[in-house]
Amino acid sequence: MEKFHVSTVRALVIDDDASSRSLLVRLLTKMGAATVQEADNGSDGLRLAFSEPLPHLIISDLHMDPVDGLSVLGAVRASINSRIAAIPVIIFTAAADQTLMQRAMQEGATSAIPKPFSPRGLSELLRHVVKEQVRNPG
Repeated sequence: MEKFHVSTVRALVIDDDASSRSLLVRLLTKMGAATVQEADNGSDGLRLAFSEPLPHLIISDLHMDPVDGLSVLGAVRASINSRIAAIPVIIFTAAADQTLMQRAMQEGATSAIPKPFSPRGLSELLRHVVKEQVRNPG
């Protein structure tokens, strides 16, 4: 697994499933993320997403209560702060949710990753997203 090309990556993982969240945190840490924040619901995730220092990327599950992943995505994209609105949001959800994943892409998700996922494929995607984010910080 390749590491991020910079050592200052800040990531936010929002998922109500503790095992999925833990797996993503471990992957991001192994890739060299300087900071990986976790939230077990969309409300806490939004609070962290809008807090300085801003994350370079957000990985969010779709199915959470009371604030779901589409609401997280919508709030980030609707932010009047252009730096927040530009944060890449990767939707992470069950493979059976193809319609919701397509909707997330239409509403501005950077990418959509089905569960279960390939760590290698996800790490390649994350490296690309972070490289673009650092190059074009918004």
